Amino acid sequence: MGVAASQMERKGIRTERSNLNRAIAISNQQLAQQRARVRKIKDWIISQPIQDAPTIGEMMSAINASQNTKSQWQKIRNIKRQAELLIFLKRNRFSFYN
Repeated sequence: MGVAASQMERKGIRTERSNLNRAIAISNQQLAQQRARVRKIKDWIISQPIQDAPTIGEMMSAINASQNTKSQWQKIRNIKRQAELLIFLKRNRFSFYN
């Protein structure tokens, strides 16, 4: 922000540049919060014992658990959840091989 804009801000006059700077500061704060959340989740995942981590097959089976007693709509939701899981894994470059 330049000298003129700074002087206008001190007088209580909002400028476009100042508004942009405020919006950037808010975005940076939100980004820092999101990074902290991701870091917490990552640390939690790393702290979990590997033998307790479900395999992709186990996750798919859990989604389909007791599928015979569910409605047609629930079966469709299950298929969508499986597709979302696979898309997430692929986008984040999870390996499908041990």
